[in-house]
Amino acid sequence: MKNKIYTIGYGNRNLENFVKVLKELQIDYLIDVRSIPYSKYNTDFTKANLEQNLKTFEIGYAYFGKELGGIPESDEFKTDGKTNYKKITESASFQKGIQRLKTALEKDFNVILMCAELKPENCHRTKLIGKELTLKNISVIHIDEKLNEISQKEAEKRNENPQINLF
Repeated sequence: MKNKIYTIGYGNRNLENFVKVLKELQIDYLIDVRSIPYSKYNTDFTKANLEQNLKTFEIGYAYFGKELGGIPESDEFKTDGKTNYKKITESASFQKGIQRLKTALEKDFNVILMCAELKPENCHRTKLIGKELTLKNISVIHIDEKLNEISQKEAEKRNENPQINLF
């Protein structure tokens, strides 16, 4: 059984370079964790286009945005108008999504979670999903904006010191 999951953001990357990274990592399935699987600025990453393009490269596509997305539809996951990740992690839907990821690993699939944000420290891939997977002893490797592989711990650490105070 594999015990690691990759994550990546597409941001302003072009599809060709994006797929090159997936191929280098030997990804079997891309798991789309965007709440809204649409891109106005980079239409190659709109759900239907992405799914079709990945087929061409023999990479599977699955949409888990309903279970693992960072922008819930329901107000029940908000506190004072802001998304409450703790409430999300406690939901049956989120836990079902995490279980589906664990099942993929048990089947020895090499998977990568994808969202739009290039910097993992700014994305729910780290703040929500990565934290939960780490609690379940699953290693999370984030591909950052410079295509470096960083650990969940490194991504979280980037949030602790986001900017040096010059004064």
